[in-house]
Amino acid sequence: MGAGNQKQKGGDQISVADATVTDNGNGTYDVTWVRTTVGFHKILITINGEVMQGTPEVDLVASEVHVASTELDLLDSVSGHTCATTGPSGTNFTLGAGANASIVVKLYDKYGNARPGGKDSVKLIQLN
Repeated sequence: MGAGNQKQKGGDQISVADATVTDNGNGTYDVTWVRTTVGFHKILITINGEVMQGTPEVDLVASEVHVASTELDLLDSVSGHTCATTGPSGTNFTLGAGANASIVVKLYDKYGNARPGGKDSVKLIQLN
């Protein structure tokens, strides 16, 4: 808590960039701030027209894996070229018999942010 006495009534003009502010009428304010892009964000807050000292800073990271956003690449291990275009999970690839290839799985959250490497496990199952 900051120095001074807590206010017992609302009415101040609180503004938070890209957010919704609700005056609870008792000196407290609820702020709803939603971001979908990963990265470092500084939250600009003004109180009665003056920028608040100690503005909060938030580092947003990718949320959980969104399976429907998963992409697959099939790479020919001899030439290093992509054998088929990148596609969503469930994509069928065509590759010549006897060819060596790698499948690259790209994981994203529901907002399209790439998941950090090494944080998730992927299991591939050969069906036939």
